[in-house]
Amino acid sequence: MSIPPPPTHPGGAASPEPERPVTTRRRLSPLVIALIAGCCVMLVATLALGATTLSLLGPAAASAPPTPTPTPESTADSGGRTQTVRGIEVVTRSDIEFGDYAMSDLRDGVYTLLVAPMSWSDQTSGIDASFDITAYDAEGRIVNRNPASTYILPGQEGFFQGIFNEDLSDVVRITVEQTRVEIGPPLMTGGIELTYPDTLGSDRRFYVGGNLTSTLSIAPISPDLFFAGYVDGELFGYCSDIPDIPAGGEFVSTCELIPVTRDEHLLDDRIPKDAEFRAYLELDPIAHEDY
Repeated sequence: MSIPPPPTHPGGAASPEPERPVTTRRRLSPLVIALIAGCCVMLVATLALGATTLSLLGPAAASAPPTPTPTPESTADSGGRTQTVRGIEVVTRSDIEFGDYAMSDLRDGVYTLLVAPMSWSDQTSGIDASFDITAYDAEGRIVNRNPASTYILPGQEGFFQGIFNEDLSDVVRITVEQTRVEIGPPLMTGGIELTYPDTLGSDRRFYVGGNLTSTLSIAPISPDLFFAGYVDGELFGYCSDIPDIPAGGEFVSTCELIPVTRDEHLLDDRIPKDAEFRAYLELDPIAHEDY
């Protein structure tokens, strides 16, 4: 950095230095000098001890594997259920009954989907539940963790969707743990029924939907409607839509099917002729808080 020249008068001569005030220095007493010296010695010793500690701990800290961040304690009353999906162990802890899982391929190079049908047997109360879905590698380290949630009306079925946004090639175990649950009066009564399913396939893209009937007591706000396809009870594809569902009456909905599988056999170039389709309603309790 260059130092600027001293300011000059208009004539070009350097400005004279201002007169410096004369100060009178006070002598420090021997006691104060001794205290300052002692503090300096203690500071140097502390710095040396800190440097030694860091040099000893540094290699050990660098070599220690990361440990999983604890998930909130599970709120499920029942024990865990274990399944195997595409070679990965999946453990579920929930008050909701989960069916058989299926999993998608890595989609768009970004995310993988873990899905399953669910059922809630209580005939008088709805259930609102939140989950942690966590993927672990063989050394027990977390590869990815994300939240999920669901709401199911009394005595009805729902559809679980978990999303992983990391590569799962090193994953050996996934846990789906219920971390929050509220069981109480339902948001509404009634339900939906898929009365006339329809499918369409073109250029390896598959669409499913159809005519549905609502017997709901009120029109739901921002509902998700899931369609799922099964062959011999095994889930092979699903999709979701956000339709306008009336409080009683017929409506139409459609969406593009996402292939999923329990093993490694994904949907190829056609929808199986013996496929069966079901529709599942997903409600948003927050949207209905001020209803």
